[in-house]
Amino acid sequence: MKIVRLKEATSDRWSAGTTTELFIYPEGSSFSAANFSLRVSIATVEEETSHFTPFPGTQRTLLVLEGHQHLTHPAKNSVELHKLDMHSFSGDWTTECVGKSTNFNVMTRGESTAEVEVVHISEASIVEIGNEDQIQFLFILDGRLISQNQKITPKEGVLLTSRTFVSMEQSTQYVLVTYPKIGKY
Repeated sequence: MKIVRLKEATSDRWSAGTTTELFIYPEGSSFSAANFSLRVSIATVEEETSHFTPFPGTQRTLLVLEGHQHLTHPAKNSVELHKLDMHSFSGDWTTECVGKSTNFNVMTRGESTAEVEVVHISEASIVEIGNEDQIQFLFILDGRLISQNQKITPKEGVLLTSRTFVSMEQSTQYVLVTYPKIGKY
C-alpha cells in the first residue's frame, strides 16, 4: 500500500492548464517517454476554449471533478460533461473543449485497459478491495478511509497491489481505477 497526496505530487503546465501525476505504471516509466502502461493524474482546464494534447496509441478516460465541459471529437462525437460524468476516448482523436474544469484522468497504452468507477459507500463499513493480479488506485472525493492504520482523506489516493481491508468511518465517495498487473510490482 502506498498513499499518494495531491499536494505532494508534481505538477506540469499544458497549453490550457496543469496536470498533476498521481501514479504511473510500471514503476520507472515516464509520461514524457510514453513508455507507461497506466497513468493516473488530475488536470485543470483553465481556458474557456482549448484543444487537448493528442496522445497517439493511448486510451483516455476523463472524469469531471469540478466544473463542466463540452468535448467535441470532430467526425466522431461530442459529449457534455458535468460533475462526476465520465467519458472514454482515443488519444488519437482530435479533442476540442469548451468549459473550465478539474478532471481525473486515466491513460492506458497497449492492449490492457483500466476500469474506472465512482464508488459511494453510504455508511461506516469495512470493505475488502484488491487482489494479487490487479493494481487498484483509490482517490478519495468525500469522506475518509483507513487502511493499515493510515488515514486517507479527500484529495489523497492509495495504491493497492494486493488484497486488503479498508475501513470507512463515514459515508465515503472515491474513484476506483483497476488495472491488470504486468509482471511484478
